[in-house]
Amino acid sequence: MHAKSRLHASCLHVCTHAPTVVSMETLRTVQDDVSAVRGFTSQVRALCAQLIANPFNTPAAEELLDLLLEDAPTADLALGRVLQAVIDGPVSNGVQLLDMLVGRCRYAAPHAPLAVGTAA
Repeated sequence: MHAKSRLHASCLHVCTHAPTVVSMETLRTVQDDVSAVRGFTSQVRALCAQLIANPFNTPAAEELLDLLLEDAPTADLALGRVLQAVIDGPVSNGVQLLDMLVGRCRYAAPHAPLAVGTAA
């Protein structure tokens, strides 16, 4: 095989496999963002539950305040990236991302598929 043919074959291989690598890396990043948002909301819910049970729980109030001041901006950016991936990506990926982010509404329609971009 000539050097020019090998170079062409290498370029063809890189060009056909690069989109797969990029999309897998993007998916990993978006999954990390989903995990960050879910972790943040879980912490907020737990602290709010403690405050609902006892409004005078000063340690829980301080922890919630710290969480909101320190972690909310990061969680907000992560949520923005997830939603941008939903908007920019194919519908099938958007459905999976939204399902990972919020889960299914088990009370309203436990077995109904999640519909994105359709009229209700």
